Amino acid sequence: YLLPFDHRSSFAKTLLGFEYPVSSKSEAKKMTTLKRMIFSAARKARRKLGERESVGILVEEEFGSGILREARLLGMTRAVTVEKSGRPLFEFQYGKAFVKHLEKYDPTFAKVLIRYDHSDKKANAIQNARLKKISNFCKRHKIGFMLEVLLEGKGSRFAQMKRMISSLEAEGVKPSVWKLEGLDQASQWRTIKELTKADLIILGRGKSKREVEAWVHTAAKSGVVRGFAIGRTVFFPPLKAYLAKKLTRPQAIERIKENYLHFVRLFESHTPSHKTKNVG
Repeated sequence: YLLPFDHRSSFAKTLLGFEYPVSSKSEAKKMTTLKRMIFSAARKARRKLGERESVGILVEEEFGSGILREARLLGMTRAVTVEKSGRPLFEFQYGKAFVKHLEKYDPTFAKVLIRYDHSDKKANAIQNARLKKISNFCKRHKIGFMLEVLLEGKGSRFAQMKRMISSLEAEGVKPSVWKLEGLDQASQWRTIKELTKADLIILGRGKSKREVEAWVHTAAKSGVVRGFAIGRTVFFPPLKAYLAKKLTRPQAIERIKENYLHFVRLFESHTPSHKTKNVG
C-alpha cells in the first residue's frame, strides 16, 4: 500500500498556483512543506497499522530527499521516482547519473512512469531502450523496478493493457511491479496476471473517491492484485482545504491519514485472504 506524492508539475500548478520547474527557493520550500505533511500522514498510518512492511511511500528526490533518508532510517518501504515530470516520453531525471542517485537512497523500488500508445512505434522504440536500461540495472543491483503505465491508445483499457504488457516484456522490459489503472472486472485482472510474473498494484490517476473505490473493490476481489498506490485522491482535498485555511496543519495530516486508511480497509475487506481479518 503505497502513498505516492512524487507529483511535481501537477503539485505546483494545481495546489500552489505556480509553474514547474520552480523558480525560487520560496516555491521549492512550499513544495517540500506540503510533501512533509503527506509523509507525516503516512508515518501515522503506518503506526496505526502496526508498522507493516506493506505500508510505504513513493516520492521524488527533488523535494523529498530528506523524506527518503528518514524513511530509510525507519525501515519504511520506499519507492523513488526516476523520470522527469510531465514529459511525453520517459526521460531520466538525472540522465546517466541516475545510478548514483539511486545508490544514494538505496530504495525498495525505482519507479518509472510512462505514457503508452501501442501504435506509436517510433516513440515506443525510444522509450523501450531507456526502460531496458533501468530494468537491467535494477535486476543487477537487486532493486525492485516499478513501472507505472498511463494508457493513451485506442480501444478498451483491458485490451490495451494486455497488449502493452506482452509487448514490453517481450522487448526485455521486466518490472517487478506493474502499477496500472483500474479494470472493470475481477476476471480481467486474473487474465492480466497470467501474462506476467510481476506483482500488480493499481494507481488512482487523480480520479474521484467513488471512482477509485470501484477500482479498489474490483482489484481486491480478483485475488491477484497485491495492493495500490493512490496519491492525489488521498491528499489533494485535505491539502487544498489546508491552503484555503479551512483546516489546520494537524487536521489536514489527520485527514490524509484517514483517507489513506480508508483505501487500505476497503482493499482488505474485499480481498479473499483478508475477509476474516480486521484492519486497524
